[in-house]
Amino acid sequence: MSEVSRRLKAEATCPLGVVAVAGSSGDSVIETIRDKLARGLLPTELPLNLWISRGKGRACDGCGLPIDPPRIEHEFDFANGRIVRFHEACTATWRRLVISLADGDRRPGAPGGDTIVAE
Repeated sequence: MSEVSRRLKAEATCPLGVVAVAGSSGDSVIETIRDKLARGLLPTELPLNLWISRGKGRACDGCGLPIDPPRIEHEFDFANGRIVRFHEACTATWRRLVISLADGDRRPGAPGGDTIVAE
């Protein structure tokens, strides 16, 4: 496996070790984040700041699971004062979905608008 393939797989691995790529058992993580985007529960704009630290046991806004130490927590601050926290892998999934929305100007779940595949 190439270094790029290893990095993509590591980025797309949810905290419980389930690979979060289309066509795998990790589809539920993608579907959860996609659904939250569609319902307006997760932001679709870029954050003002990103803070990275060890997890403190708070729930991930993406998958809903705790971000326990020694996992890495990404905390995003938005212009409206909102704070969103993700596991490292959930950040990658959220980011890819938001980028696909911006590129295609589609709502999450639109046909052909947001398929994510990692090798």
